[in-house]
Amino acid sequence: MALSQGVLDLSGLKANADLNSYQYYFVKAGSVTGEVAVNATAAGSVLGVLQNDPRQGEEAQVRVLGTTKLRITSEASGSPVTFGGFIKSSSTGMGCGSINFAASAFNAVAISLGALASGSGTYIEALLMPPTRVAG
Repeated sequence: MALSQGVLDLSGLKANADLNSYQYYFVKAGSVTGEVAVNATAAGSVLGVLQNDPRQGEEAQVRVLGTTKLRITSEASGSPVTFGGFIKSSSTGMGCGSINFAASAFNAVAISLGALASGSGTYIEALLMPPTRVAG
């Protein structure tokens, strides 16, 4: 399903490192103003999904609202990614699902428009939304 319709992309941001292998991963604010980095905090806050493949210092296009292609894994949380289910960021910047809301609170940042029962590295479409704290 190819739906990618960006509603809002941030421009003017720079890659804090070589991000050419992280297209369609979640990114967060870097340690320097105006830079972005791959999110390395499980269920952490993110800015959006990287749409291009910039090298260090090059412009990073970050989608913050709308639909996007997203690299996902079910291995990070042990939970499948289900159609219509919440997606959070894994500690590798890939999206992952969470079906066990009672276990811990997390920041939901997208809704899945695809599915993955098991495995890693698959791409799906996702609907980005403002970070929402989901608690058990």
